[in-house]
Amino acid sequence: SAKWLHSLPSPDARRMNDLLPMGTLVKRELIRSLRRPRSLGLVAFVVAAAGVLALLFYPDGDAVPYQIRAAAQGVFGSAIFVLFASAVFLLPPVAASSLVLEREQDTHELLWLTMLGPWGIAIAKTLNAVGYYLLMACAVLPVMSVSAFLIGLDAPVRNALRAGEVTYA
Repeated sequence: SAKWLHSLPSPDARRMNDLLPMGTLVKRELIRSLRRPRSLGLVAFVVAAAGVLALLFYPDGDAVPYQIRAAAQGVFGSAIFVLFASAVFLLPPVAASSLVLEREQDTHELLWLTMLGPWGIAIAKTLNAVGYYLLMACAVLPVMSVSAFLIGLDAPVRNALRAGEVTYA
C-alpha cells in the first residue's frame, strides 16, 4: 500500500526540476545577447582598452630588469583595472537592457508562462550578465599574459593569484 511513496521524486529532485527552466532561459539569453553587434563591440572595446593600457606600461628596449618587472606589474594591474571597470560600468547596463528588451519585443509575457517566478527570472538575467563578463575576462587574458612574458610578477601577486584572490598588491 506504500509503494506509491517510493515513486514520488525526492525534494532535491523537485528543486532541480524547478531550476531547469532557468538553465534554458540563461542559454537563450546568452546566445541572443552574443548575436547582437553591440555585445561584440563592448568586448572589443574592453580588449582594446586593456591593450592600450598594456602598451602604455610596456618597457623600453634599454630597460633594466627591475624596470621590466615594474612594467610587467603595470601591465597586469592595468588589465585588472579594465576588468574591474567593465564589471562596474558595463555589466549593469547589459543586465538591465536584457529586461528592457523583453518588454520591447513583447516576450515579457512569455517569461511569465515558464515555471520560474520573478526571482528566478531575475537570477537568470543576472547569470547571463555574469556569463558575458566571463567572456570579457577570457578575452582580456592574452593581455594579462604579457606580464608573464616579461620578467614576471612579484611573489605577493603570484601568491594572491594562486589563492584565487583578485586583489592586486
